[in-house]
Amino acid sequence: MNEIRNTKYERRGFTLIELVVAIGVMAMVIAFAGVVFKASIASYRIATAQAEIMQKFRAITDQLSSDFRGLHVGMPVFLWFEVDDSNDRFDQIMLFADGDFQSVRPYDTDMNPPHYQIPRTTGSPVVGNVARIQYGQAKVYSPVANKYWDPNEQVGENSPDRFFNKKYRTLSRRQHILTADPNIIPWPDPGNFINSFEPNRNDDYEHDTNSLSQWQALLNVQANQDHVMDICFHYRPRIDYQNSTGLHMLMAEGVPNFMIQLTVDDPINGTFSWQPENDAIKNNTLPPVFFWPRAVKFTFTLYDSQGVFKNGQTFTHIVYIGD
Repeated sequence: MNEIRNTKYERRGFTLIELVVAIGVMAMVIAFAGVVFKASIASYRIATAQAEIMQKFRAITDQLSSDFRGLHVGMPVFLWFEVDDSNDRFDQIMLFADGDFQSVRPYDTDMNPPHYQIPRTTGSPVVGNVARIQYGQAKVYSPVANKYWDPNEQVGENSPDRFFNKKYRTLSRRQHILTADPNIIPWPDPGNFINSFEPNRNDDYEHDTNSLSQWQALLNVQANQDHVMDICFHYRPRIDYQNSTGLHMLMAEGVPNFMIQLTVDDPINGTFSWQPENDAIKNNTLPPVFFWPRAVKFTFTLYDSQGVFKNGQTFTHIVYIGD
């Protein structure tokens, strides 16, 4: 006898409990992936900000070390110390150095107008083996305020005028190559030093036509020393990010604090200390206007452009000069 069977196919879906468990597991996986992704983004931002800060640090310290290796014996090292009520430092230093120097911009030999050596897109750069070099925070032009903010005026934290904020304080390096090129407009004029050594030319020119011997003779006069200090340090370099004329002086953006200290020997105890401290500056107990120290210490704070490190990072760089 043949037996006939009817096979019944049944369709069976997920139960409510299975759905809830699956959704829960999926939510846990998504949440875990979100945490991992967020941590990865945070790590990437920190690594990028750290790399940016270290790039600035290396650029500053490499240039400082290079310039001080060529420090010219017999020429003064000019110093300017400044501190505000928040104990932020705005120090400046100027020195004469030997090396292989070249201007950032080409200069045309066209002598018209004779008063002003205008940088051009054509021409040749100025080259030389001796330069007068200055470090310090610059004045930065603000289109919002239509003025150059002095670094000690840049005190904002979240101002709509970004250049008013302290994280936009800018470190500058102003270089003037000593040259005897007859096609370069003579500046400054040794015969009329006081009148010719002007702030505008100090910013716009990248050259001096005075020789080292002429500089030595000029700086033996106290009035000339005072004038150099005033023009170079009181009239800080001016940088306008919308104008390429002064960008050759740009060293690093985001330098809210720039402190310079010198070795001061204690011959009795055979020790030395780093001076000046902030209190000494506020109390007007400053060292003389120029030194020949055994070592110079630079302490500066650097911000990253994205604001990852809210208080920035502070570094110290010591340059040994010798006796």
